[in-house]
Amino acid sequence: MNWLVNIRKNGASFNPSAEIMTIVTLASGEEIDTSGGLRILEIRDRYYVVGQDLLIFANSREEAREEIRKLKGLEC
Repeated sequence: MNWLVNIRKNGASFNPSAEIMTIVTLASGEEIDTSGGLRILEIRDRYYVVGQDLLIFANSREEAREEIRKLKGLEC
């Protein structure tokens, strides 16, 4: 699977306190914002765990839920 990662500041002008968004561009051209909390994203019958600057492919919604459970178990 191919993708490109772009880091963007939220907003047009430079502001050091602005939220940083990490945008992943899939080979299909779709852009995914990986900032924010963990969530499941379905794109063209494919599932992804997205959030906390992560993008993880999953084979099913159930597998994606399990990934989120594992990731939340690692939080301190």
